[in-house]
Amino acid sequence: MREPQPKPIAVGAWVVYEVANTIFWAGVVGLSFPLWITKHMSGNDATLGYTLAAAMVAVLTPMM
Repeated sequence: MREPQPKPIAVGAWVVYEVANTIFWAGVVGLSFPLWITKHMSGNDATLGYTLAAAMVAVLTPMM
């Protein structure tokens, strides 16, 4: 028995959703988070760098 194939409209909707989700999170992480750290939390560029480095280590460590 064959698995049912998704309809082309469903595939297109999923692609649009994924693109929008990626752009949204790139905006949050790339624009809003640095501004929040430096302006509202009275941090500096080093604080932002340490925060992002710690996040990368936390995410990538389980893969090693």
